[in-house]
Amino acid sequence: MGSAPLQTIIPLLEAEIKNAEQLISICTRKSRFYLLLNGPSYAKCIQTILGSLGQALLRISSSSDGMEISPKLKNKIKLLCNDLQSAQIRVSAAEEDLMDEIELNARNQQADNKYSNELLLKIATLAGVSSDPSSLRHEYNELRKERENLELDKQETEAVRIGRILSLLRFADALSIIIEREKHYQDQRSWINGHILPPLQTFYCPITQDVMEEPVEIESGYTFEMSAIQKWFQEGHSVCPVTKRELQSLSMKPNRLLKQSIEEWKERNAMMKVTAVASRLKSVDEKEILEALLEIQDMCEERPVAKYWVTAEGLIPVLVGLLKSNKRDLRRKTLITLNSLVADHSENKVRTNMFFICKLAFLCVIECMGPV
Repeated sequence: MGSAPLQTIIPLLEAEIKNAEQLISICTRKSRFYLLLNGPSYAKCIQTILGSLGQALLRISSSSDGMEISPKLKNKIKLLCNDLQSAQIRVSAAEEDLMDEIELNARNQQADNKYSNELLLKIATLAGVSSDPSSLRHEYNELRKERENLELDKQETEAVRIGRILSLLRFADALSIIIEREKHYQDQRSWINGHILPPLQTFYCPITQDVMEEPVEIESGYTFEMSAIQKWFQEGHSVCPVTKRELQSLSMKPNRLLKQSIEEWKERNAMMKVTAVASRLKSVDEKEILEALLEIQDMCEERPVAKYWVTAEGLIPVLVGLLKSNKRDLRRKTLITLNSLVADHSENKVRTNMFFICKLAFLCVIECMGPV
């Protein structure tokens, strides 16, 4: 066993075993959601380790220094080595389809309440996580921690990828308790009374001149929309678009503070729209009511969380009350608005049905009592 060839082979074998142990240790610390979403990279790591182990074992079986290995055993070792080296470790077809779907929608940021719910259940099923809301919230929060750790480790690209996936899931009903969302609205509403605020100048991307969705900072200290600055660099530019000075590095890092400010500005203005539309629904002007109904539909389409805000504002009974109008168009558009509020929102559906039942019960009582 002390021969020179084996002295060089054994350390290689030990190194690969250590790599395998480290991979197992890492996987045991990661959340199930994160392991699923990084399945291809982990599969590649496993395949590399198995291939290296196969090579090391094959070199050991080929060595005759101080070793007596029967031809039969040598043949078995060779077969095992071939299996290890040719092993194809891949994620399932269902997982591959999920990755493709997430990549497409994460890039376009296409998500609403319905899609978030469906995506969350798909991920949970493939990751072997219970569909119980508490379990889903736990895994979601663990995934958020993973993103924070990636940011601390300066792995910006991966952190952005996980951030986009988190954004796709953020509308899922299971991830937040309804009463918490409504309480958040009431707390914010208490101090946001006022007019719609225009965006700050810092919210605009110097390249696109639009309010940024994914602000990233480059070496010069200026912040740009990520897709815009990526395109700038891909076109062969190596200078800052603002200063025109040569950049030593084309690296980008997410400007989380600015993104949070932009989200808070958007949320504040969206809440202000809900507050404003509440008074307009109670107007005697039919045209103003119809405009308010259309605005509620647009808000629910653009920002699904607005469904919770409309409920917290106490507008469901107001909308149900509009159904007694003798104006057919008003009743029709009110029904469309109610449908937009209850679509993929079980709690609003229950509340709306309750108000319908109460309204019908009230009318029946009045009918039975007859004229006073």
